Formats: sequence, structure tokens, C-alpha cells
Amino acid sequence: MERRIYGLETEYALSFEAKDRHLHSPDPGALFNHLEEALLSHYLTLESDSFGRDPDARRDDIEIREGHFLESGARFYYDTGHAEWATPETTTPQQAVLYELAGDRTLVELARSLPLPHGGRLLLLKNNVDYVHGTTYGCHENYQVQRCRSKREDRAFFLRLVQQLVPFLVTRQVFCGAGKVGCADPRAARHVGYQISQRADFIENVTSKETRSERAIINERDESLGDEKRYRRLHLIVGDSNMSPHANILKLGTTGIVLRLIEEGVLNDAPVLADPVEAIKAVSQDLTCQQSLLLKDGRKLSPIEIQKIYLEQAQRFFGARTVDQATQQILDMWRCVLDDLAIAPMRLADRVDWVIKHRYLLDPQLTSAGTKWPQVAAWCHIIESLHQESGSNPGQGSTPSAEQYARYQHFINQYQLSWGDYATQRRLYFDLRERDLRYHDIDPEHSLFYVLQRAGLIAGVFDEAQIVTAQRQPPQDTRARLRAEVIRWAHRKGRANSTSLDWGRIEFTAPRRTVRLDDPFTLTQQEVDRHLKGEVEPGVILLRPDEEEILIRILSVEEVPHKEKGITAWFKRLFNH
Repeated sequence: MERRIYGLETEYALSFEAKDRHLHSPDPGALFNHLEEALLSHYLTLESDSFGRDPDARRDDIEIREGHFLESGARFYYDTGHAEWATPETTTPQQAVLYELAGDRTLVELARSLPLPHGGRLLLLKNNVDYVHGTTYGCHENYQVQRCRSKREDRAFFLRLVQQLVPFLVTRQVFCGAGKVGCADPRAARHVGYQISQRADFIENVTSKETRSERAIINERDESLGDEKRYRRLHLIVGDSNMSPHANILKLGTTGIVLRLIEEGVLNDAPVLADPVEAIKAVSQDLTCQQSLLLKDGRKLSPIEIQKIYLEQAQRFFGARTVDQATQQILDMWRCVLDDLAIAPMRLADRVDWVIKHRYLLDPQLTSAGTKWPQVAAWCHIIESLHQESGSNPGQGSTPSAEQYARYQHFINQYQLSWGDYATQRRLYFDLRERDLRYHDIDPEHSLFYVLQRAGLIAGVFDEAQIVTAQRQPPQDTRARLRAEVIRWAHRKGRANSTSLDWGRIEFTAPRRTVRLDDPFTLTQQEVDRHLKGEVEPGVILLRPDEEEILIRILSVEEVPHKEKGITAWFKRLFNH
């Protein structure tokens, strides 16, 4: 595909930070409700109707709230304990990242508008790991991919896609990993103090249809959100949430280029890893990016060498064609980042999240404490083991018992540690994790990422005007523009309560009719005017004349009244418990 749709779905951790900077963990669903109330009072929206597309989702044993679509084309909703923001459909990686930043900015403005008690604030973190509970949440990437004519051909194509894409995804983390303190893999936890990726620890399979368990390098869920006969939506959950726009563009852009090479059939000589799941963890735990990975044919290549195979093939392919500016920018960024990695990863301290954290936030703390990452990893194992034994938070019970001293003495001797360093290492344990989390705070007034950016240490990509515009204006070359027109029309005509949206469908209830948006590209202003002026008969309306008509599904919405309203009252109840 010369043109494809890109999109990002970002899950945000929610917490309440008091004026003294102590964090509280109230019900995230209640926090989402307050954000949603603020959204409805500040932006034009329409209710999302994803259950109309997937009625079985209502029966899932997870809490999902469908949320709302905004006039920017984005969607805000709640999924399993996290607020989630999905960008509109975009046609370049750069555009997708811009709209993710616009989502960050919108959420910050909504959080600031809440009348929180005690001088506190709502903290939104764009990261992928909960250090307290050891859980993970995702940044999901979406890529439009071509379909083949028959199911058999399409299945064969997907199997080839998996084989050729997996080595790229395993190794791309060297330039798009977000960085993580510690290691959740018990086999490596005693040795890994810091690693490249936040998600690598939690990857268990090469392929899987699951997103909350049995997480895989490539997700097999096949939900097109459009014309399923023409397009597949490749849904990737393997990547980290990036604060650096440069790394985010590289993540989406290089993946889009590799997908083009696979579709064109020019990657038949791509390397095949012997064990991709082990390899993704090995790459994450090697800060030099030089450790060799075993291939199925017996060869060994480093992550940088594998990435260069893909890059060189892309340069040959696009070198024989006229290349658009967005693709050329990504090719140049890809070449530069691999060249710098081959010399020294720290050369990327202005672009790549895991290097930025290492260089400016974490390494200085180790130097100040007079320690190194291997010692930090060993102490991390002790501190977390003591926590598990006591069943308390690591912040409680600062002194081990005499029995614990004796039990861990062998470990202390084995790693050449000293109990005299315990108090210092314990403080460092919490300080490193707090710095990691504060880096992912999306509020520019508090985020350590934005502190570094204002100091000129991180390369900028977008200016303020671009981000502000993207908060309310949709992309003009996808169906997101049509949804924006519908939202504005519904509010202008007083029809907001009788109109709902999904990614590929508009539902009107007065009069009853359905508009299907099967192709995210083929939208014209004439078609928008035709539907919104009511120049259609009630029934199913198709934007592609070769499609077969479908029956309308009419959905009902049940509103559940709350006994008490208001965020201040809610927080008063919280602190009175």
C-alpha cells in the first residue's frame, strides 16, 4: 500500500497527587468520570457506539465505558482501570504522533479544570508499568494492511508478514524503548537494574489474539474497523508509550515502511530469529545494543545489524521510486539513529526515551549514591523479596528483622554487597522509580520530560500552534473529517442525543438511518453535505456503491443516575473513609 492509515491508542494511569506530592489511588473509574464530565463541558462530542459493532464486548468480564468521539476525530474512553485516548485515522506517522500529543494536551487541560480538594491534582502518566502491582498497560499501534483476494491467500500473506515483521519488532526497541527500572522476569531480575523496554518483560508469545494475557509480539485480532474485504487492521501491543515525539515517529514510521516492503514481496531474505520471545527480552536487557541474537540458520547478528538489513532493503526499494517527504524524513531518521547507536547509544540522549532517562535522570543518581546498575539490581531483588514476605508496601517497615538478615546473608556475600548500604539503596530504589514515573507525567508544568525539553536537551518536532490546532481540527484526508462534521452538525441542530458514532459507522435515530464509513479514504465534501442535509431515505446508507446493504441495528442507552454528584463531594467521601 502506498498510502495507509496509522493510529495510536494510549492507556493512561490515573492517580490523585496531594499538595505534599503523596500519591493516592482512588477508584480510576471515578476519576475517569470526572474527566469525562469536564470533556463534555469543554468540547463538542458524540457518544461512542462500539458495542453496536461488537455486542459480545458487553459480556466481557472487564469494565469498558465507550466514551465519546471528539471533533478532532479522536475517541476518549475507559478500559480496564485506565483512561484511553485513541487518535483519529491519519495518513502519516508524523500526523499520528501529532494527534497523540494533542490528546495529551487535552487531557492535561481537562485535569487542570477539575476543582480538586486539598490543593491536589489529577496525575496522568503515559507509561506502561505499575511498579506497585507489577502490572502493565499498553500503547497500541494500528496499521492498515492490504487484504488478499481469497482467505487462503490472505492467511498465507499473514503468516509471511509474521515471519518477516517479528525480527524487526524485536529489535526496533533499541530506538523506541521507553526505559524501565528493574526487571519483572525472575530469571534476570537479580542482574538487570535498568532495561530498554517497559513491555518486553510481559511478552509471552510470538502471536496471540489476547491483549490482557498471553501478550504477543504480533496480535492476531482481526478487526478491520472498515471494509474487511479490502483491509486488515494490524493491531500491535508490543511497543512502549513514548514521551519523545522523535522516537514515536520512528516507531510508527519504520514499521509502516517494513509493512510496505512485506506487501511488495521484497523481504524474502529477512533474518528469522531462533526464539523471538527470548530475543525480545535479551535485547531489552542489553544497554550496549551489541549482544548477538541467534538466528534459525545458525548465524548470530546484533539488533543493530538486523535493523540495518531492513533499512538497507528500504533504501534500495525507495531509491528506485519517487518518495514523499514524510517517508524520506523517516528513512533519514532511521539511518541516523542506527549510525549513532553503532557508535554509542548515549549519542541518542536528545531523541530516544530510554537513553534520555539513563543519561539525565537515573545515572546521576547512581553516581551520587556511589553505586552501579548491577548492585542496584541485586538490592532491588532483596527489597522486593522483603516486601513480598511482609505483605506490605516496600515503603513500610524500613528495617529487616534479624531472621531476614541471616536468610539473605548468603545473597549479600554472593553479590559482594554490604548491609551497611541497605538504607542508601532503599532510598535509591524509590527515587529511581519516582524519577521514571515523573518523566511520563504528561503535564508540561510537572513532567521531567518537559523540564529537559525546555532546557534544550531534547529535540523538538512540533510547534505549539500545530498541537493546539490538532486538539479541535481533524485530519482532512480521512473519514475523521466526516465524523467532525457530524459532531458539529448534531450540536448545531440539537441532535446530539439522537446521534452516535463508531469508527466506521454513524447512527441517527430521528429519523432512523445508518451511515457506514467502510473506506477511511474515500470521503468528499459533497458526500458530507448530502448526509447532513438529510437528502437520503431512512435506512442503510453506503458510501461505496459496490457494497451490499446491511440491516440497521438500533441501540438503546440506559442512563444510571448517581446518588451524589460533584468531584469535591467525591473526594470528601474518599478522605473521610
